[in-house]
Amino acid sequence: MGKQTSTTDYRSYEQRLEQLAKILKISLDKVFQEMIVNLERQVDESKEEAYSYEDDPWVNLNIEEIACDTGKGDLAINHDYYLYGKKKRVE
Repeated sequence: MGKQTSTTDYRSYEQRLEQLAKILKISLDKVFQEMIVNLERQVDESKEEAYSYEDDPWVNLNIEEIACDTGKGDLAINHDYYLYGKKKRVE
């Protein structure tokens, strides 16, 4: 019938599998490390590109330039009344 596997053959197969597992683990560790480095680099680059404080229109907002006279002296207090029709507040 078929060849019977000896304990020695089994041990050599086991050792070879352990060697291959170590190689695979080392390879996967390197791949994961490279992935982490690349992701960190991408995050850093996107942070730099994502927001520029100087370009933010709210930073240099000039209220005097955009303000308009509504004729409503109580607009700050009763803005809900003028916008949504809610009950006026008493000053």
